[in-house]
Amino acid sequence: MFKKHYLRILLLIVSITSVLFAWLGELNFVDIITREDGLVESLTAIFYLIGLIFCCMLIFNNKKKFFPIIWALLCLIFLGEETSWFQRIFNYSVEAVERVSDQGEFNIHNLEIFDGDELFVDG
Repeated sequence: MFKKHYLRILLLIVSITSVLFAWLGELNFVDIITREDGLVESLTAIFYLIGLIFCCMLIFNNKKKFFPIIWALLCLIFLGEETSWFQRIFNYSVEAVERVSDQGEFNIHNLEIFDGDELFVDG
């Protein structure tokens, strides 16, 4: 039974440790690894890429394709959003999107329409 669930248990331990480290860790070190293009963001992008590759392998090697296709699309979207669609890597600009983005980058999650400030403004 333990062999079947060792990955889940390991992920749970790593997740709890990460949250506790972010809450209780030294602020300077936490700021360094969680900043824009820092260690956490880079590892997240790498894991999304690994997930995308794994899902593509499942699509081509498995008869059931629905869930691997859904997960591959989600990994692609999350990878793109995490890296601002590789804007800083390939050094390109999409000014129409950057003008309405809070970070001035080409991504969806920082668009002003998702900011929510208008919901909490008095008057």
